[in-house]
Amino acid sequence: NVFVKIGGFATPWLGAGFQAREKPPGSAEVAEVFGELYAWTIRAFGPERCMLESNFPVDKVSVSYGVLWNAHKIVTKREGFSEDEREMLFSGTAKKVYRIE
Repeated sequence: NVFVKIGGFATPWLGAGFQAREKPPGSAEVAEVFGELYAWTIRAFGPERCMLESNFPVDKVSVSYGVLWNAHKIVTKREGFSEDEREMLFSGTAKKVYRIE
């Protein structure tokens, strides 16, 4: 009965330092910085128990909403998750957990 929401890593107190930069990071850089942590968590719990999420508006000081979600897409493709697994990560698990459908 354990499910994991994966996100919130771009918050200033976790040390990436994006908020202190003159130019904000792009999706590829965010994926590079947090990708290994995302991938480890997904592999440990399985896509059927993980939900990718944003921590907005808190993350807004470090990264834009679009950049963050595109980073999620980059990581899940790069790590070789199937289309079905990606569907679980982006919406399927949340629908199950929150009984949306």
